[in-house]
Amino acid sequence: MFASVSFFRTSLLVSLIGYILIAFLVPREDIFTFFSVYFLLFIIYILNLGRGYQSNRFIPLLVFGIIARVIFLYSDPLLSNDYYRFIWDGRLFLNGLNPYLRTPVELMKDSEGIFADMPLLYKGMGELSQQNFTCYPPLNQLVFAGTTAIFPDSIQANVFSMKLLILLAEIGTMFFGMKLLQILKMNIHNILLYSLNPFIIIELTGNVHWEGLMIFFVIAGIYFLIKDKMVLAGLFMAMAISMKLIPIVLLPFFLLKIGWRKLILFYASTAFFFLCSYIPFLRGNAFNNIIDTISLYFDHFEFNASIFYLIREVGYQFRGWNIIRTAGPVLSLISGFLIWYFALKKENRDWRVILKNMLFALSVYYFFATTVHPWYISMLLILSVFSGYRYVVIWTGLIMLSYFAYSVEGFKENLFLTSLEYIFVFSFLIFELKKGTVESNRLLGQMVH
Repeated sequence: MFASVSFFRTSLLVSLIGYILIAFLVPREDIFTFFSVYFLLFIIYILNLGRGYQSNRFIPLLVFGIIARVIFLYSDPLLSNDYYRFIWDGRLFLNGLNPYLRTPVELMKDSEGIFADMPLLYKGMGELSQQNFTCYPPLNQLVFAGTTAIFPDSIQANVFSMKLLILLAEIGTMFFGMKLLQILKMNIHNILLYSLNPFIIIELTGNVHWEGLMIFFVIAGIYFLIKDKMVLAGLFMAMAISMKLIPIVLLPFFLLKIGWRKLILFYASTAFFFLCSYIPFLRGNAFNNIIDTISLYFDHFEFNASIFYLIREVGYQFRGWNIIRTAGPVLSLISGFLIWYFALKKENRDWRVILKNMLFALSVYYFFATTVHPWYISMLLILSVFSGYRYVVIWTGLIMLSYFAYSVEGFKENLFLTSLEYIFVFSFLIFELKKGTVESNRLLGQMVH
């Protein structure tokens, strides 16, 4: 008993030191040190999941997950420079400019003096972002403006305010996540899969990725749907879509569960609030620029893909060039068909089944995607909390290997590491589908009730 308590306390102390190292001391270029610290944190996370099912350990672990996030409030994002573009867009909006109308390159040529640190933000965002229109939906833009308004001349203060907002959303996700687990008659301790996960802590609060707000809005929206508060559910779902477009994929999953009158009210509310978020921005060529930016994602960008990389290799062998412009849209159509397959399954009359099929549908989407940045799969993890399937937990550990590309001059992926990532993920998924989730949870060292 004493040894168990001692290990528990030691594991939390080691994790605390690990998060401090990643937040303040490990440079982005020192990828092997980062991997060493991260995978130590991940192993401790797996070991502590089982202990989290002990009633006297649940609250300390839940609080520790919040404390770990607080550490990152005061650090610069380690693994992403996207925050430069967030602040750039926010400053443009505050200065009366529509961020959807002109690229940073165009603005720098014509008007370098819109705000004081314009050249610094321009340099920090990187060449790809400089040359393209913003890809962030309207609520994201309003959040950028709001978090930069209080300190319009301090990048560090802007980053802090963004992280604080994400931290508050994360706490909200834990709250509504536990509420959902209670409604579904599942153990609320399952929320530790999300709240303790080092991938979530580092990527969302640490690296300022807005999936944190999106997830909060989705989980709150589903909660209010179950409570038959359709307008409120529509508001939250609209905010989720207006943060990141991907929650649109989830909308068909309610067709068989909710009565048509309530369903119409929910969809109408979602559409109304979503369209309202675009009103401040739809001027000039903004709509065309938004569509062009979305299309770039499917037929130009590629990173950390699985099925697409196999198809791309076949294209190189038989065509002699990268076939992304053909394969990207085709794979999107296939994943769209499969998403509707999961959405219209007759078994989608139970909320636990619906959440499970949402997980499978979104997983299919990312398996077929040409670009899978690590933070993209955070939505999969929160859905796995309600499903019993744990292949996403394995994925959150291994997907960080994709950051090896950032340590190589000129940004180059290591396809061996990418292959390793997906071999383990697909293997564990197949194991779960064949053996069941009870066996997979035992394999991870925990029992789900």
